[in-house]
Parts: sequence; C-alpha cells; structure tokens
Amino acid sequence: MYNARNLTYIRHPFLEWVTLDRFTDIKKIGIGRFTKVYTATWIDGKSEYYRNNDGSYKKVNLEPMMIVALKRLIGSQNMTDKYLSKA
Repeated sequence: MYNARNLTYIRHPFLEWVTLDRFTDIKKIGIGRFTKVYTATWIDGKSEYYRNNDGSYKKVNLEPMMIVALKRLIGSQNMTDKYLSKA
C-alpha cells in the first residue's frame, strides 16, 4: 500500500498532487454521502523521493501502472484553499 504518511526514506512526509490526466481506465465503483469512489490505473505508479543536498527532491519510479482507488468529494469544486489547509 502506498502511504505517504509512512515513508521511511523521507524525513518530512508529504502528499503528491497527481493530475487526472495521469490516470486511465477510470470507473465508478461506489457512491456515499460525501464521496464518489472510482478505480483507475495510475500511469506513473508508486514512486520514491530522495532529498538532494540542495534541499530539492528526486523522484524515482518503482511500480509503473498501478491500480488505485480515487475518491471525489461531492461539492469539492466549491472548496476554498482555507478548507484544504486544515488537512
């Protein structure tokens, strides 16, 4: 399981923003009160990030084309950056 909060090779865990164009075969598999759930193929797949001496990060792909679950928050197009910063 790819869990950005449990990365042992980065001292400062973070989430990677992945744009929708990096997914294929998107299919809705469920709907709840606040979310719609989809399955998809992530073209780039799981990656590791290594911190360089200059503070930048280098991405190293590990598993290209991995199957993932996507969640879409219902009404998320109306969220503000103030709401997102509370995560």
